[in-house]
Amino acid sequence: MAELHAQQVPAHVPPDRVFEFDLYGLTDDPRLRDGVQTGLTFLHREAPDVFFTPANSGHWVVTRERLMREVLMSPERFSSAQLTVPRTAQQQPLIPLTLDPPEHTPYRKVLMQFFAPKVVAAMEGDIRRRAAVLVAAVREAGECDFLQQVAMPLPVQVFMDLMGLPSTMFSEFRRIVVDWFGSPNGPRRQALAVEVLGHLRSLIADRRTAPRDDLVSALMVQSVEGRVLRQDEIESMCFLLFLAGLDTVANAAGFMFARLATMPDMQERLANEPDLVSRFIDETLRMSGVVSTARIVTQDTELGGAHLKQGDMILCPLALAGLDETANADPLHFKLDRKGATHLMFATGPHLCVGHFLARLELRALLAEWLRAVPHFRLDPSLRPQVKIGSMTAMLSLALKWGGEERVLAEHG
Repeated sequence: MAELHAQQVPAHVPPDRVFEFDLYGLTDDPRLRDGVQTGLTFLHREAPDVFFTPANSGHWVVTRERLMREVLMSPERFSSAQLTVPRTAQQQPLIPLTLDPPEHTPYRKVLMQFFAPKVVAAMEGDIRRRAAVLVAAVREAGECDFLQQVAMPLPVQVFMDLMGLPSTMFSEFRRIVVDWFGSPNGPRRQALAVEVLGHLRSLIADRRTAPRDDLVSALMVQSVEGRVLRQDEIESMCFLLFLAGLDTVANAAGFMFARLATMPDMQERLANEPDLVSRFIDETLRMSGVVSTARIVTQDTELGGAHLKQGDMILCPLALAGLDETANADPLHFKLDRKGATHLMFATGPHLCVGHFLARLELRALLAEWLRAVPHFRLDPSLRPQVKIGSMTAMLSLALKWGGEERVLAEHG
């Protein structure tokens, strides 16, 4: 294995820049046992700020917030045409995510109108009602798998409503997304892409004959550069929304509630001071990033003292940005009153997450409705949270318990 890895280190990579790191081999890594994201900071201590790993066909990894921002803000040097490692000649396009400026801009403008702040704000009542129903369904049991019964259904229900997808397909779609982000590029991902596209093409065909009040129908009449979107462009944009809408918020919510379950005083404070909910969410997002995104180097360039060649792949584990002590003081400690915190949960630059306003609203609604209904809750000590690590850090289960204690809640809206 060592000889194989040595063959995957290019001649332009000096030995002091080589560090063994396998994104898809971290799930059982003992260094991450007490916290996936905080455990990943072993890279800050042990590896160069920019290093080359022979794993997954060989690629660079950047570990510091300022350097990740440089990568994400410089599409002319670091293209998003390849978003995961290892790179592959066959990759399902994700418009506009796999396009660089200026080509990506008109497509992004099309999507942004559906996820603008005013549009998202109008969804709050419905999202709060959905969250309340999910919480009420588990309230009397005194325990639940929070991921499976609450965190996953909410964003998926919202997304499926937006797209006009049947709710009966929830379990199948979630299975596909978890498998997708937990697998390296290759035959398995291609098979999953074919499966997803089959569903989307059927939906698009139906909407062409019978349009409805949903995003898919709306995309069919949108234009870029003076022409209506093509079939392949609609498929690609829907594929991107499928992947983003069915996983990111659920995973963020899982890590958020796993943390809050160990903080009974914070539960009490948030329940009685709901105005603090947004600050709690921001600090949790800083400490619990879930996405690792890659770029392909388009020209010979320098980054953090490392010399990269055209065609190299570079990975940004975005969770490390918020935990970088050069970006946030005392980053491994949760501080509700932290000022000026920075993180890259939703990336930055041209590809700042289109749905970040919606994601924050869903998290606020879920936390607010849970705290209104559930007494002090805790982790079930007999069932460890299950996590799968890949280009998306996916929380697969989270066993929570509550009951036996009373809590007086302040009156709030």
